[in-house]
Amino acid sequence: MAVEDVEWRERYGDQSYKARSLIAIRIAFLALTFSQAVVLPSLPAFLIALHSHPTMVGYCLSAQCLGELCATHLFSMWYDRRPAREVVTAALLLNAFGSLAYAGSPHRMAVLCFRFIVGSA
Repeated sequence: MAVEDVEWRERYGDQSYKARSLIAIRIAFLALTFSQAVVLPSLPAFLIALHSHPTMVGYCLSAQCLGELCATHLFSMWYDRRPAREVVTAALLLNAFGSLAYAGSPHRMAVLCFRFIVGSA
């Protein structure tokens, strides 16, 4: 081992468990990407059925991006302190809840809130 590797291990400890958890994180990102690829094309038709203005599609997309912006730091701090399985499971459950609630929401503002929740997952 190089001297730099030894110094890094002394300073930060053994973090080999994080390399194993990257597979779980990649699977979660793949599942989230597929869920967005299925849901987003149906968003305009769903909002038209709720008699909303066409600009509401943009608001829903920006709410999802804002949710990602807000939750990314929280999930990364959580991942640094706890096992990856907890973080990935929580993100998938949060995404499932947001998607199911979005599908059954009766009002356009509820759709906006649930798109924020889906984005935060």
